[in-house]
Amino acid sequence: GKVSKSRLPLPRPLAATTVVAAESMGESFSRSCQACWDPEGTAAIVRKKKAQRTAINKYTEILQMLEANLEENQDPRQSMQPLENYEFELRQKNEGRFWTDLQDHNDWPPLAKKAETLRSRASRA
Repeated sequence: GKVSKSRLPLPRPLAATTVVAAESMGESFSRSCQACWDPEGTAAIVRKKKAQRTAINKYTEILQMLEANLEENQDPRQSMQPLENYEFELRQKNEGRFWTDLQDHNDWPPLAKKAETLRSRASRA
């Protein structure tokens, strides 16, 4: 068997997904190297990210509860108390660094905006 040229697939340019996959493989490799060179530092980063996710989830729950309480016309001062207490707790964590880092998290800006909106609703109620 001779292979006819008409049956050979035509060469195609690299797809964008191939480039993205290569980049993410590089990032994955870089993270793996980082974990080997600095396991304590990597563990600290993982703990920090988990703590931030936990804080964001709890903060979200508190905001949802606050919103429901305001919808039901409950006492706004009493409704705000869990939010204020939790923010105080977060500000105390890790000598204030946790709060600062949390505000840099990608998921934080919409939560902060929602909290501000609910605060202004509570102050008018």
